[in-house]
Amino acid sequence: PDGLPPEVLLPTYLFGLIAGSTFNYKTELVAREKLAAITDAVGTMAHELRTPLLGIRSGARGLQNYLPAVFEGFELARDHGLPVQPVRKAHYRQMQSVLERINAETEYTSVILDMLLVNSSRTTIDKSTFQRESMNACIEAALERYPFHSERERAIVEWLPGDDFVFRGSSLLMIHVLFNLMKNSLYYLAQVDDGRIRIWTEHQRSGAHRLHFRDTGPGIHPDDLPRIFERFYSGLPRGQGTGIGLAFADLVMRSFAGEIRCHSVFGQYTEFVMSFPPIEDDDSN
Repeated sequence: PDGLPPEVLLPTYLFGLIAGSTFNYKTELVAREKLAAITDAVGTMAHELRTPLLGIRSGARGLQNYLPAVFEGFELARDHGLPVQPVRKAHYRQMQSVLERINAETEYTSVILDMLLVNSSRTTIDKSTFQRESMNACIEAALERYPFHSERERAIVEWLPGDDFVFRGSSLLMIHVLFNLMKNSLYYLAQVDDGRIRIWTEHQRSGAHRLHFRDTGPGIHPDDLPRIFERFYSGLPRGQGTGIGLAFADLVMRSFAGEIRCHSVFGQYTEFVMSFPPIEDDDSN
């Protein structure tokens, strides 16, 4: 109130400052404890899923290896007039296709589990298997394998193939990064029932390379933009996002000695720019 002397107001101000600081500290402490609990749960779940996944993968590979011999034995039995159930070649090819799909999906799921474990344990990505990879091949594989809901949804994604470039890393990890970007963009584009996704590459004079991923959706709110690469932070509604996709994308790009940045104008567009350093003996320029 007007007219109160400073010696009366000062304690009130100090009390308010201390009380506010204490409340913020407790709020941050609770948030950290929740994050630690989520991290432990995610790590445990990922470890538990590894064993059955390896069993499925091993069984599928075994069937894939022995299926040709089984079918050959069936044909020999049929040629010798033995009473065997008929098996069409179309069914045999279908079984091979199913086993290939199982192998591919378990391999992809292994990448997801690795992502969960890396995020939960806060370690770095193992680079021992990194090799030279073609960016165009990664984009082609991502567009071919992504589970689009319809032809119309697939048509939203426009890839403008340019000059290919080579990076040192993992194709599976790169494909997973593209999967996450497409999943997020398609979700937001579906909310406005409009917009497109464009993917293109760019060569820089320095010898570095860039991959651009841009959608003309609703954009990212300015309040969310600074936090999108934080672990377990998601701008999606509860149950729609885990908050680990973009954090893992950032970790992957740093393991490639590159980086990922996001530019967005709310209500207009969102663009992710991934930068890759040049590697020795890169003949793609």
